Amino acid sequence: MTRKRSKYRPTHAANPRAYITAIQGAHKLCAHDQLTRAARVRCAVDRLADSTGGVPDWRDVADALNMIDAFAHIGLVRHARDFVAEHQTNVAEALDRHKATGSNVLRPVEVQLLRDLAATWAECLGEVTCRQYFEAEQRVVRKVQQALRAGSRGSVRVLEVA
Repeated sequence: MTRKRSKYRPTHAANPRAYITAIQGAHKLCAHDQLTRAARVRCAVDRLADSTGGVPDWRDVADALNMIDAFAHIGLVRHARDFVAEHQTNVAEALDRHKATGSNVLRPVEVQLLRDLAATWAECLGEVTCRQYFEAEQRVVRKVQQALRAGSRGSVRVLEVA
């Protein structure tokens, strides 16, 4: 003989904050967040192309590039290894030339690559969820801290914008 199973009756209601957190994490970035984040990088690229950009603009470009790399790591962006490597090389060459000559003028090819980066960044923002964005952001923070601790050794090169 089997004993009759009793019906489950919860003793307390579910926490509404848990539902809100789960729902927000599963949603894509809102239009305002997408436009704000994309405009920051696009404006930085425009200032760099006009030779009026500075350290904050290069930082915005580097952050977007690192985030695209992190999106690729979580599977959001496919075949990004070559894209990221090409853009890292582009940024490094432009910064090296700026340090060596003092000139902040970018070549047309470099400007086009930066504009492609800004466009790709905007596309990524249209596809990413809040949770994916947060995970990628945390990954970038960890990688940057790790790179700064290790310094320029082997295949890793830490660039400083002067």
